Amino acid sequence: MFSSVFICVFFCYILFIWITDVISFLGFYAGFAAKPLWPALMAGVFMVPVLRQMIRRKPWNREKLFSGWDMAVVVCFCLFAAGKMIFPDMSEDVCKYHVFLQDPSWKDMMGFHLLPGGIQGFGFPLGDRLFYLFRCLLGYRLGTVLNLLCLLLIYSQARKIMRELCGSRFEKLNPFLCFLAVTQYDAMMQVGSYMVELIGTCILLECVWFLLRRPEDGKEMVVFAGLMGFLFAVKMTNIVYVIPLVILYIFKNRKLVTARIFWLCFLAGVLPASIYLIHNWIQTGNPVYPYYNTVFGSPYFADMNFKDKRWGGQNWKEVILWPFIGIKRPDYRQSELPAPYTWGYASAWLLLAVCGAGRFLKKTRDQAKLGYMAGVIIASSLLWSASTGHVRYYMGGFILLMITGISAGICCMGRTKAAERQWATTCLRLFAGRWREIWKAATEFTESSDVKKDKIPGLTRSWNNGLQ
Repeated sequence: MFSSVFICVFFCYILFIWITDVISFLGFYAGFAAKPLWPALMAGVFMVPVLRQMIRRKPWNREKLFSGWDMAVVVCFCLFAAGKMIFPDMSEDVCKYHVFLQDPSWKDMMGFHLLPGGIQGFGFPLGDRLFYLFRCLLGYRLGTVLNLLCLLLIYSQARKIMRELCGSRFEKLNPFLCFLAVTQYDAMMQVGSYMVELIGTCILLECVWFLLRRPEDGKEMVVFAGLMGFLFAVKMTNIVYVIPLVILYIFKNRKLVTARIFWLCFLAGVLPASIYLIHNWIQTGNPVYPYYNTVFGSPYFADMNFKDKRWGGQNWKEVILWPFIGIKRPDYRQSELPAPYTWGYASAWLLLAVCGAGRFLKKTRDQAKLGYMAGVIIASSLLWSASTGHVRYYMGGFILLMITGISAGICCMGRTKAAERQWATTCLRLFAGRWREIWKAATEFTESSDVKKDKIPGLTRSWNNGLQ
């Protein structure tokens, strides 16, 4: 069961774009150079029975949590996005390969088009192609509105997850606490941009929602596996979330897993990324090009395992402690634009540690759910540290960390008026500090947007080879 009807519509849109990709993929390798309109029309036909089943079954949570404060948060997000969308997204990565990957047609990447976008042009294009329809309908500046919609969905998911973890405790403060959890620096940087991390975060939180709830039947387990597949297909680096989520979900529901359900889940999880892996394998000989090239031996890359050595820990001690090193030294090998304030992450880790020492030992329903959340965060943070270490690639993990830390703090406190006043005071202090972070995200984007096209490395090559 999805967390809301809006999430259900969003995943129907992702499925529609993916089916369009599958039809275009089959046509491309069969020798039929069809325009994007025809695969989209055929995908629309395939979506008709899916939408009919959705309307008939209504597979979403119907609990309504919307309040006046939620409307105020929505207005704040919209005003923030409106200010950022004044400036078109001219960041280097977007101009170099993200805009190129939005094109829904498949291309000969090693023939007529020689490495458009560099090695990043072989990244999975599903997340970028979700922007294509918005860009065509609204233009280049407003095409980034999809990230605003994703941010609103992430906020609504945070509300549902926090309600699932904490019940009705401190319900009046819930909108403020969710606002604090969602508005972290790197997430707000994506608003008004064509980057795809917010899309992955939206899918991640929905997978967490499925993990916290008991599946109604085998079909729901297959849907969860499909979400895992799409989480990986949106961006390859999301594998750091997929591994712990799958392990914990199987462990939690091991009594419900049969041979038939297992193979259906396996198929649903593998299918989303399969066409992109096959395309890369045909083009380069390496399905995850340029990674693990010592295994696949692509002739188009050196015999080495590619890793951007600008980011992440430099030894095993730094790798293990990387999530905490970033709190003390946010400008050390974390990102091109490091987060200016990391107090939120430090507070969330502290709350998890205190609650783990004091309350997690009690085998209650709430504590078990918090334990699953903590397991996802700890395992995924270690995998992230060992793989990339770039803070933007763990944006969803930091939002999940904030949600879990705040929920753990609420569960450890009583229901008294004094406790509620204490949380209100803490919330106001955090709220005042978070505005500095939001302002920093807005000004960073504004400053980096005022860049001429001819000053962006790789822009002319990518556009000439790929777009024109």
